[in-house]
Amino acid sequence: VTKRIESQPIVKRVLLLREPPETVVISLEERRPVVLVSTREGLMGLDAESHLFPVPNTPINLPILSNLSVSRDSIGHYRNDMLPAWVAFASSLKRESPEFWEEVSEIRVSDKNSATVYLVGDQLTLRMHLKNAKQQVQNFRAYTQTSSQKIADLAYIDLRFENQVVVGKTIAQR
Repeated sequence: VTKRIESQPIVKRVLLLREPPETVVISLEERRPVVLVSTREGLMGLDAESHLFPVPNTPINLPILSNLSVSRDSIGHYRNDMLPAWVAFASSLKRESPEFWEEVSEIRVSDKNSATVYLVGDQLTLRMHLKNAKQQVQNFRAYTQTSSQKIADLAYIDLRFENQVVVGKTIAQR
């Protein structure tokens, strides 16, 4: 019974206890997604252990990790060698900067080391490096709090460079 239940991708752990004379207790732990991953098969959850799994058809308020190709291996598990690195990046943002994490709507992978991060509610994009997410968020906060530049006039803020913030302005439409 436990093997059949554990074969469900969303199930992380199962415990079957027999309480004589006539009771059986099944306890299970489900995987909890850190982010949702956009795949050809729809949105999937990605947990802290880098396991991809189908999520139930219920609203989940998490950022989407996109532009990352995943494939199935011979036993049906979804794979991408970069999943552990991207889940570490997302987990770091969530743990180190929870208020910033609440503003993130999408993390679009650009290459194996960087991503474009889209924030909720505006057109501003952040270009971020895979490493040192906390420092990048601190640089972003420092820039937005001290700059006289209006955020609405910016197209992007590039945080990929150490101790440097690069900004790109929107082009005025005629």
